[in-house]
Amino acid sequence: MSKCECITLKGTRCTRNAITNSKFCRQHKNCGEKKVNHPSFSEMIIKSIYAVLPYEKKGGTRQYIKKYLEANYNIEPSNPHINKAISKLIETEEIIVNPKYGGHYKLSSNTRKRLIKNE
Repeated sequence: MSKCECITLKGTRCTRNAITNSKFCRQHKNCGEKKVNHPSFSEMIIKSIYAVLPYEKKGGTRQYIKKYLEANYNIEPSNPHINKAISKLIETEEIIVNPKYGGHYKLSSNTRKRLIKNE
């Protein structure tokens, strides 16, 4: 048997033995899953770009997106999930890079229509 690899609510490591072929003990069924109080990174990035569009026709930059997430969701700007989510959104064509201004991101027409419909 190996030691459980989960972290308790107090922030300390669990001292129980793990079940064979498992990382976690029976007591900690949801270990490794942190409860978050915010939506997914993709949704937050889309909302941040949507929030800047009335004021900035060029679109939002990575720096603006990170500042928006820090101000509204208390997420550190150095979080690597932000850059991964932006790359994923570009690949799925939910956001596009502004062709006139490199480094600025705009919402695709489908994403913009979806947001307007949900309001």
